[in-house]
Amino acid sequence: MKKFICLLLACILVFSLCGCGKNDVVDNKDGTQNVQDTIGSVTSDDNETSEPESESNIDDEYIENEDIGYKVGDYITFGSYEQDNNLGNGKEDIEWLILDVHDDKLFVISKYALDAHPYNTEYVEVTWETCTIRSWLNDEFFYSAFSELERENISTVTLNSANPVIDGDPGNDTQDKVFLISIEESYGYIELDGFINCIPTEYAISQGVNDVNLFGGFCWWRLRSHGSNQAYAAVVYPNDGIDCVGKKVSMDGAIRPAMWIEIA
Repeated sequence: MKKFICLLLACILVFSLCGCGKNDVVDNKDGTQNVQDTIGSVTSDDNETSEPESESNIDDEYIENEDIGYKVGDYITFGSYEQDNNLGNGKEDIEWLILDVHDDKLFVISKYALDAHPYNTEYVEVTWETCTIRSWLNDEFFYSAFSELERENISTVTLNSANPVIDGDPGNDTQDKVFLISIEESYGYIELDGFINCIPTEYAISQGVNDVNLFGGFCWWRLRSHGSNQAYAAVVYPNDGIDCVGKKVSMDGAIRPAMWIEIA
Protein backbone atom coordinates (compact mmCIF):
# COMPACT_ATOMS: atom_id res chain seq x y z
CA MET A 1 0.00 0.00 0.00
CA LYS A 2 2.85 2.43 0.91
CA LYS A 3 4.60 1.60 -2.36
CA PHE A 4 1.40 2.38 -4.25
CA ILE A 5 1.05 5.78 -2.50
CA CYS A 6 4.69 6.66 -3.23
CA LEU A 7 4.23 5.65 -6.86
CA LEU A 8 1.08 7.78 -7.09
CA LEU A 9 2.87 10.83 -5.59
CA ALA A 10 5.76 10.38 -8.00
CA CYS A 11 3.37 10.32 -10.95
CA ILE A 12 1.69 13.51 -9.73
CA LEU A 13 5.08 15.20 -9.39
CA VAL A 14 6.13 14.20 -12.90
CA PHE A 15 2.80 15.38 -14.32
CA SER A 16 3.13 18.78 -12.60
CA LEU A 17 6.66 19.25 -13.92
CA CYS A 18 5.51 18.47 -17.43
CA GLY A 19 3.16 21.41 -17.22
CA CYS A 20 6.09 23.83 -16.86
CA GLY A 21 7.19 25.01 -20.29
CA LYS A 22 9.99 27.27 -21.34
CA ASN A 23 7.62 30.24 -21.43
CA ASP A 24 5.64 31.19 -18.32
CA VAL A 25 3.31 33.50 -20.24
CA VAL A 26 -0.30 32.35 -20.14
CA ASP A 27 -2.40 33.46 -23.09
CA ASN A 28 -6.13 33.99 -22.71
CA LYS A 29 -8.58 32.77 -25.32
CA ASP A 30 -8.86 36.26 -26.75
CA GLY A 31 -5.13 36.39 -27.38
CA THR A 32 -4.32 38.78 -24.53
CA GLN A 33 -1.94 38.03 -21.69
CA ASN A 34 -2.64 38.07 -17.99
CA VAL A 35 -1.26 41.12 -16.22
CA GLN A 36 0.86 38.90 -13.94
CA ASP A 37 3.01 38.25 -17.00
CA THR A 38 4.03 41.90 -17.10
CA ILE A 39 5.10 41.99 -13.45
CA GLY A 40 8.57 40.77 -12.57
CA SER A 41 9.41 38.52 -9.66
CA VAL A 42 8.63 39.71 -6.15
CA THR A 43 11.76 40.50 -4.15
CA SER A 44 12.77 41.82 -0.76
CA ASP A 45 16.02 43.56 0.11
CA ASP A 46 16.99 40.81 2.55
CA ASN A 47 15.71 38.00 0.29
CA GLU A 48 12.96 37.33 2.81
CA THR A 49 9.42 38.58 3.00
CA SER A 50 9.45 42.12 4.39
CA GLU A 51 6.70 43.23 6.73
CA PRO A 52 6.21 46.60 8.41
CA GLU A 53 7.08 46.78 12.08
CA SER A 54 4.28 46.33 14.56
CA GLU A 55 3.98 50.05 15.32
CA SER A 56 3.29 50.87 11.66
CA ASN A 57 0.08 52.73 10.86
CA ILE A 58 -0.66 50.47 7.91
CA ASP A 59 -4.03 48.73 8.26
CA ASP A 60 -3.65 45.02 8.98
CA GLU A 61 -6.10 44.12 6.22
CA TYR A 62 -3.65 45.47 3.64
CA ILE A 63 -0.48 43.82 4.93
CA GLU A 64 -0.86 40.52 3.13
CA ASN A 65 -2.98 38.83 0.54
CA GLU A 66 -1.81 35.25 0.26
CA ASP A 67 -4.21 34.49 -2.58
CA ILE A 68 -2.27 36.70 -5.00
CA GLY A 69 1.17 36.27 -3.44
CA TYR A 70 2.15 39.90 -2.81
CA LYS A 71 3.02 41.53 0.52
CA VAL A 72 3.54 45.07 1.74
CA GLY A 73 7.26 45.83 1.68
CA ASP A 74 8.03 43.59 -1.30
CA TYR A 75 9.40 44.97 -4.56
CA ILE A 76 8.10 44.18 -8.02
CA THR A 77 9.20 45.19 -11.52
CA PHE A 78 6.67 46.78 -13.85
CA GLY A 79 7.33 49.01 -16.85
CA SER A 80 10.68 50.50 -17.85
CA TYR A 81 12.36 53.89 -17.77
CA GLU A 82 15.82 55.34 -18.34
CA GLN A 83 17.77 54.99 -15.09
CA ASP A 84 21.51 54.39 -15.58
CA ASN A 85 21.84 57.50 -17.79
CA ASN A 86 23.27 55.40 -20.59
CA LEU A 87 20.85 56.00 -23.43
CA GLY A 88 22.70 53.52 -25.61
CA ASN A 89 21.58 50.43 -23.68
CA GLY A 90 17.88 51.18 -23.57
CA LYS A 91 15.53 51.66 -20.64
CA GLU A 92 15.77 49.71 -17.39
CA ASP A 93 13.00 47.85 -15.56
CA ILE A 94 11.26 49.98 -12.93
CA GLU A 95 11.21 48.59 -9.39
CA TRP A 96 8.18 49.41 -7.24
CA LEU A 97 7.74 49.24 -3.47
CA ILE A 98 4.39 47.70 -2.51
CA LEU A 99 2.61 49.99 -0.05
CA ASP A 100 -0.78 48.26 0.12
CA VAL A 101 -2.41 45.09 -1.14
CA HIS A 102 -6.18 45.33 -1.49
CA ASP A 103 -8.21 42.60 -3.16
CA ASP A 104 -6.69 42.26 -6.64
CA LYS A 105 -4.81 45.57 -6.63
CA LEU A 106 -1.38 46.75 -5.53
CA PHE A 107 -0.64 50.29 -4.37
CA VAL A 108 2.97 50.98 -5.34
CA ILE A 109 5.56 53.76 -5.39
CA SER A 110 8.80 53.69 -7.34
CA LYS A 111 11.74 52.35 -5.34
CA TYR A 112 14.03 55.03 -6.75
CA ALA A 113 13.47 58.65 -7.66
CA LEU A 114 13.12 58.28 -11.43
CA ASP A 115 13.30 61.88 -12.64
CA ALA A 116 13.52 65.51 -11.58
CA HIS A 117 10.79 68.06 -12.29
CA PRO A 118 9.24 71.12 -10.69
CA TYR A 119 5.79 70.69 -9.22
CA ASN A 120 4.82 73.44 -11.61
CA THR A 121 6.96 75.11 -14.24
CA GLU A 122 5.95 78.62 -13.12
CA TYR A 123 6.24 80.03 -9.63
CA VAL A 124 2.55 80.75 -9.14
CA GLU A 125 -0.22 79.54 -6.87
CA VAL A 126 -1.34 76.20 -8.19
CA THR A 127 -3.09 73.02 -7.06
CA TRP A 128 -2.54 69.37 -7.91
CA GLU A 129 -5.45 69.65 -10.31
CA THR A 130 -3.68 72.25 -12.45
CA CYS A 131 0.05 71.65 -11.82
CA THR A 132 2.38 70.61 -14.64
CA ILE A 133 3.82 67.54 -12.87
CA ARG A 134 0.36 65.95 -12.87
CA SER A 135 0.14 66.42 -16.64
CA TRP A 136 3.64 65.02 -17.14
CA LEU A 137 2.97 61.91 -15.06
CA ASN A 138 -0.30 61.05 -16.80
CA ASP A 139 0.93 61.79 -20.30
CA GLU A 140 4.65 61.70 -21.08
CA PHE A 141 5.68 59.36 -18.28
CA PHE A 142 2.61 57.13 -18.58
CA TYR A 143 3.14 56.47 -22.29
CA SER A 144 6.93 56.27 -22.07
CA ALA A 145 7.22 53.91 -19.12
CA PHE A 146 4.44 51.38 -19.84
CA SER A 147 3.42 49.15 -22.71
CA GLU A 148 -0.16 49.11 -23.96
CA LEU A 149 -0.89 45.98 -21.91
CA GLU A 150 0.62 47.52 -18.78
CA ARG A 151 -1.34 50.76 -19.25
CA GLU A 152 -4.58 48.80 -19.39
CA ASN A 153 -3.89 47.41 -15.92
CA ILE A 154 -3.17 50.69 -14.17
CA SER A 155 -6.29 51.82 -12.32
CA THR A 156 -7.85 55.25 -12.55
CA VAL A 157 -8.34 56.54 -9.01
CA THR A 158 -10.01 59.58 -7.46
CA LEU A 159 -7.60 61.68 -5.42
CA ASN A 160 -7.92 64.31 -2.72
CA SER A 161 -4.78 66.40 -2.27
CA ALA A 162 -5.47 68.37 0.92
CA ASN A 163 -2.77 69.26 3.43
CA PRO A 164 -4.10 67.97 6.78
CA VAL A 165 -1.76 70.25 8.76
CA ILE A 166 -1.95 73.56 6.88
CA ASP A 167 -5.26 74.94 5.64
CA GLY A 168 -5.46 75.87 2.01
CA ASP A 169 -7.32 75.21 -1.20
CA PRO A 170 -6.30 71.76 -2.49
CA GLY A 171 -8.30 72.19 -5.68
CA ASN A 172 -10.94 69.79 -6.91
CA ASP A 173 -10.61 66.05 -6.55
CA THR A 174 -8.93 64.52 -9.58
CA GLN A 175 -8.91 61.22 -11.41
CA ASP A 176 -5.46 59.97 -12.32
CA LYS A 177 -3.58 56.90 -13.41
CA VAL A 178 -0.17 57.98 -12.10
CA PHE A 179 0.33 60.47 -9.30
CA LEU A 180 2.47 61.68 -6.43
CA ILE A 181 1.51 60.41 -3.01
CA SER A 182 -0.15 62.92 -0.63
CA ILE A 183 0.77 63.97 2.90
CA GLU A 184 -2.17 62.09 4.39
CA GLU A 185 -1.36 58.92 2.46
CA SER A 186 2.29 59.16 3.49
CA TYR A 187 1.46 59.01 7.19
CA GLY A 188 0.55 55.35 6.81
CA TYR A 189 3.93 54.32 5.41
CA ILE A 190 6.50 56.26 7.43
CA GLU A 191 7.60 53.11 9.26
CA LEU A 192 7.97 51.08 6.06
CA ASP A 193 11.57 50.45 5.03
CA GLY A 194 12.39 52.15 1.75
CA PHE A 195 9.64 54.75 1.97
CA ILE A 196 11.24 57.83 3.55
CA ASN A 197 14.83 57.36 2.37
CA CYS A 198 14.99 57.30 -1.40
CA ILE A 199 17.97 57.03 -3.74
CA PRO A 200 17.80 58.84 -7.09
CA THR A 201 18.81 57.10 -10.30
CA GLU A 202 21.79 58.39 -12.27
CA TYR A 203 19.34 59.68 -14.86
CA ALA A 204 17.34 61.58 -12.22
CA ILE A 205 20.55 63.21 -10.96
CA SER A 206 21.39 64.27 -14.50
CA GLN A 207 17.93 65.84 -14.79
CA GLY A 208 18.31 68.01 -11.70
CA VAL A 209 18.06 66.03 -8.45
CA ASN A 210 20.46 67.81 -6.11
CA ASP A 211 21.67 67.75 -2.50
CA VAL A 212 22.38 64.01 -2.82
CA ASN A 213 25.78 64.35 -1.14
CA LEU A 214 24.20 66.43 1.62
CA PHE A 215 21.81 63.59 2.44
CA GLY A 216 24.29 60.72 2.24
CA GLY A 217 23.21 59.49 -1.17
CA PHE A 218 19.47 59.97 -0.58
CA CYS A 219 17.31 62.80 -1.90
CA TRP A 220 14.28 64.83 -0.92
CA TRP A 221 11.23 64.10 -3.04
CA ARG A 222 7.91 65.69 -3.86
CA LEU A 223 4.38 65.03 -2.60
CA ARG A 224 1.21 66.22 -4.34
CA SER A 225 -0.26 68.19 -1.38
CA HIS A 226 0.21 71.95 -1.21
CA GLY A 227 2.66 73.36 1.32
CA SER A 228 2.49 76.55 3.40
CA ASN A 229 0.47 78.06 0.54
CA GLN A 230 -0.41 77.22 -3.06
CA ALA A 231 2.99 78.40 -4.29
CA TYR A 232 4.68 75.68 -2.22
CA ALA A 233 4.28 71.91 -2.38
CA ALA A 234 5.01 69.42 0.40
CA VAL A 235 8.13 67.25 0.26
CA VAL A 236 9.76 64.34 2.09
CA TYR A 237 13.27 64.69 3.52
CA PRO A 238 15.61 61.72 4.09
CA ASN A 239 15.62 60.63 7.74
CA ASP A 240 13.47 63.62 8.82
CA GLY A 241 10.25 62.66 7.05
CA ILE A 242 7.34 64.75 5.80
CA ASP A 243 7.72 68.52 5.45
CA CYS A 244 4.22 70.00 5.28
CA VAL A 245 5.57 73.52 4.59
CA GLY A 246 7.35 72.29 1.49
CA LYS A 247 9.38 73.96 -1.24
CA LYS A 248 8.57 76.39 -4.03
CA VAL A 249 6.56 74.73 -6.77
CA SER A 250 8.99 75.93 -9.43
CA MET A 251 12.02 74.13 -7.93
CA ASP A 252 13.19 70.89 -9.52
CA GLY A 253 12.53 68.00 -7.16
CA ALA A 254 12.91 64.22 -7.21
CA ILE A 255 9.86 62.41 -8.57
CA ARG A 256 8.59 59.06 -7.28
CA PRO A 257 5.49 58.05 -9.25
CA ALA A 258 2.76 56.10 -7.45
CA MET A 259 -0.22 54.14 -8.78
CA TRP A 260 -2.63 51.25 -8.28
CA ILE A 261 -1.98 48.17 -10.44
CA GLU A 262 -4.72 45.66 -11.17
CA ILE A 263 -3.28 42.13 -11.09
CA ALA A 264 -6.34 39.90 -11.49
